[in-house]
Amino acid sequence: EGYRPRFNALNLFRVPQPHLVSYVPPFAPIGRMAVTGWLRSR
Repeated sequence: EGYRPRFNALNLFRVPQPHLVSYVPPFAPIGRMAVTGWLRSR
């Protein structure tokens, strides 16, 4: 299973889950933005 990068997309998944972040080459027209944090419920 995997997620293909798409424009304006947000992928959320439960942690711990094995995952891999691929390399973005310096000549790519648009870079990657990563946001980390925790979603919590009471």
